[in-house]
Amino acid sequence: MHDSGQYSISGDTLTLAYNSGGRTAAFKIQGDNLNADTGQVWVHLGAGPPLAPAPEAAETPAPAPAPAPMADIPPPPPPADAPPPTIAVGQTMDQVTTAFGQPLRVARVGAKAIFYYKDMKVTFTNGKVSNVE
Repeated sequence: MHDSGQYSISGDTLTLAYNSGGRTAAFKIQGDNLNADTGQVWVHLGAGPPLAPAPEAAETPAPAPAPAPMADIPPPPPPADAPPPTIAVGQTMDQVTTAFGQPLRVARVGAKAIFYYKDMKVTFTNGKVSNVE
């Protein structure tokens, strides 16, 4: 039959208090052995480390300092407001197409070409802007 109960450890002494009969037993922890107050010696079995009191003045290394938090990255500046495209007399058809895109309609009459956009009409003479309406 196995007794059960409570135990406590104080320094290098293990004390057992059995539930049945109010008995107690005290053991000194010495290396791998438990030496009972009755003279019995209990030997540690197994592959674990020997039982030994914890060192009293063990120095704990200081924890590494926490890394400094990274600074917030500011958002990029808003894009610069691009000036609206402009047309000037003398510009080529390619310059106008680059600035305003493809025209809705193109009319050609001799040396003249007329580009029709939603809100304007550009007339080219010999491939250069000659009039804007």
